[in-house]
Amino acid sequence: MPLASGLIFSKNMIKIIGINSSLRDKHNPITQHDSYTRVLLKFGLDYIRKKYKDVEVEIIDLGKFNILPEQGAYSTDENFVQLKHPNCKDDMLKIIPKILEADGIIFSSPVYWGYPSGLLKTFFDRLIILDEISDDPSKRRLQGKVAGAISTAKFDGSSRVAQDILIMANYLGLIVPPHAFSFHTGRMTASVMEDDKDFEENYFAKRNTQIVVENIYFMAKLVKNKKWKIFQEFTHPLSDDEKAGKFDIKKEQKRFKDNKYFKDFNKRKGLV
Repeated sequence: MPLASGLIFSKNMIKIIGINSSLRDKHNPITQHDSYTRVLLKFGLDYIRKKYKDVEVEIIDLGKFNILPEQGAYSTDENFVQLKHPNCKDDMLKIIPKILEADGIIFSSPVYWGYPSGLLKTFFDRLIILDEISDDPSKRRLQGKVAGAISTAKFDGSSRVAQDILIMANYLGLIVPPHAFSFHTGRMTASVMEDDKDFEENYFAKRNTQIVVENIYFMAKLVKNKKWKIFQEFTHPLSDDEKAGKFDIKKEQKRFKDNKYFKDFNKRKGLV
């Protein structure tokens, strides 16, 4: 089954998606070259797709979508960041159903000045809509999915960026299995135009990518349909306005101040 953006997943399959945040593309007149990041990602996904009959894979190229920055709603009132009330109406709403269906997610990024790409960071910022601040585990929609990471760099930082990605993923509730990241780093002594040979001969990066994706598959099979618990101290009920997708900061500040639950909780903690 070929990789395709419109793939429809079967019911009992393990579903693994790759999130590619590199804009490099041989069809892009600016770069005119394949992305090493995407090549490794596809290499790993193709490997498990051919090896196992119960896995379905897909690559999502973030550069093909319009993904706006998070508007800061979470910083004002975490209740207002909900799946049914998105504060940004853009192409992220097209990607979310694929994330919800996935059992495993492999995030891939080039290294930009020592950090993941800005596109991937914006994507992670927007994932908070799937991790509502709630005691209800069903609203922590990323919880229990399995995460892996792939990163590539010209000079340095690829392994650290891959680990940075997994830290963000785990913070959102994704499970990180053993050996969950792979990377490729070029040579400082070679020009960008000379990198292809080094990349093609990097057996370690390719074999490690196969191991990473296979571990994502194994862990996803182990934890599929498991129930996870969550405790969130700072939840408070939705107001009628919030349920309707409306927000008035003065009204919410007053409601927060008058909330008996918070008063009792703070008294127990000795905070008031």
